[in-house]
Amino acid sequence: MPKIVVSKKELEKLIGKSIDVELLGETLMNYLKAEIEKIEGDELTIKLEDTNRPDLWSAEGLARNLRNLLGKEKGFPSYEVKKSDFVVNVEEAKLKNIRPFIACAIIKSIKLDDEGIKSLMQIQDKLDTTYGRKRKRTSIGVYDLGKIKPPVVYTTAGPDDVKFIPLGFNVEMTPREILETHPKGIEYRHILEGFDEYPILIDSENNILSFPPIINSEHLGKVTSDTRDVLVEVTGTDELAVNAVLNLVATALVERGGKLESVTIKYKQCKKEEVTPILEPTVFDIKPSFIKKLTGLNLDMRQIKHVLEKMGYEVYKTDENHDSIEIEAPFYRTDIMHPVDVVEDIAIGYGCNNIEPVLPKTPTIGGLKESTIREDLIREIMIGIGQQELYSFTFTNKDVLFKNMNQNEEDVVEIANPVTMNYTVLRSSLLPVLMNFLAINKTVEFPQNIFEVGDVITLNKKSENGTDQKKHLCSVISSSSVTFTEMKSVLESLMKNINREVTIEPTKNPSFIDGRCGEIILNKKSIGIIGEIHPQVIENFGLENPVAAFEICVDLI
Repeated sequence: MPKIVVSKKELEKLIGKSIDVELLGETLMNYLKAEIEKIEGDELTIKLEDTNRPDLWSAEGLARNLRNLLGKEKGFPSYEVKKSDFVVNVEEAKLKNIRPFIACAIIKSIKLDDEGIKSLMQIQDKLDTTYGRKRKRTSIGVYDLGKIKPPVVYTTAGPDDVKFIPLGFNVEMTPREILETHPKGIEYRHILEGFDEYPILIDSENNILSFPPIINSEHLGKVTSDTRDVLVEVTGTDELAVNAVLNLVATALVERGGKLESVTIKYKQCKKEEVTPILEPTVFDIKPSFIKKLTGLNLDMRQIKHVLEKMGYEVYKTDENHDSIEIEAPFYRTDIMHPVDVVEDIAIGYGCNNIEPVLPKTPTIGGLKESTIREDLIREIMIGIGQQELYSFTFTNKDVLFKNMNQNEEDVVEIANPVTMNYTVLRSSLLPVLMNFLAINKTVEFPQNIFEVGDVITLNKKSENGTDQKKHLCSVISSSSVTFTEMKSVLESLMKNINREVTIEPTKNPSFIDGRCGEIILNKKSIGIIGEIHPQVIENFGLENPVAAFEICVDLI
């Protein structure tokens, strides 16, 4: 849960009225899924339960939402963006595989006192660390605009090609030296591992602004209370996230009285131009009947309009006759992606405590699903046969799924920004995961008889979320003398106990030995595969003993 520290006086100045701490803590914070954790003099430590609300991770963001809740404003503020002639040229061919996206904004006539600088540093740190995935997805740079000579070029440089004084230091250093000796370089150098060149922002007089996502320059990237005009840039690997972060930082500075100006981003190779920031709201069409279906609330158009404006939405159009209301969600609400999210806000704005509980008209008794009963039965049978059950992670990596199994790589569900390279995809089969388990437990006594009943996820463009989730059973035996026949006896024992009769037809699979591999058939349908694991696969996992296995789709039996 993110925590932020704000000054009560600063918060009141941004809201435009004094606030009672008791009202703030006991009532208003409930609308924001937050609570005041600690009060020390003028400082309030606020804990935010919703990690999907980066717009609240600053005093400025809190004030913007509290103005709505206190009735000072309706809907969301309109930020005027003046077009500037400031240009950033992007050499996207060099940056394509490193850090391809950038968005910028100019804020002029800003007066940053100590509290303003502290707040800027806090939102920058929170966004970099949490929303930006520790700077891997996005990172923020803030610069003294008066010292920059446009146009700025976003390009790359070799580890020893350029030198500049990094923030907090007083000596020039190369990117290589920064990664090896600077505290921020040491902390974030893993982001740039494996690249021969690094991202660099440089102005027309060859002054380096920054070495993203590592460190700004001391000369251009140091903002003080004397700074009046700033350039904000965000670079990253996710274009939507880059623009969202820029919007949050830029408008936070506008909340402090700054004047917002745009920056033109020109992509050199593809001749594309973009003007940032992009402050466009998201439009939704909401029906009162849909609200009632999800919440039980029978609200009329006037009530819906009141609650939506209280929660920071603009009511664009109401239509009593056609039972619909068109609304705009503010651009800074990155968590609003579906009408369901809007309905959740309506319920929060109405007041969850104000919703009268109603007993269900039809009494119901909880029970296990038929599929759960079947899976539990299979588990009992496998344990009775003498196998040990595993519960492994649904996440794995492509090497385990394909390379180690002698399989050609296929499309699977991948994580956009994995924390570790060991867990980058969702498994599409259980067998590779159990083979990897054997590899981790080579020192454990043999034979090893293991099984797992677990989920596998495959891609399916026709399904609602683009995937299919199925339940599989995989059984593996590893010993010095295991054979196809032994594995077949385990399968037959299982099938006999659940009153199913299967046949095995010869097949070929690169994970198994030719001639010792079969397709498992039930009611003329293939439900899985059985066989002795190929010696190359055993070697790939660093194993020594032979292995036999079968894997079937439980949903098909």
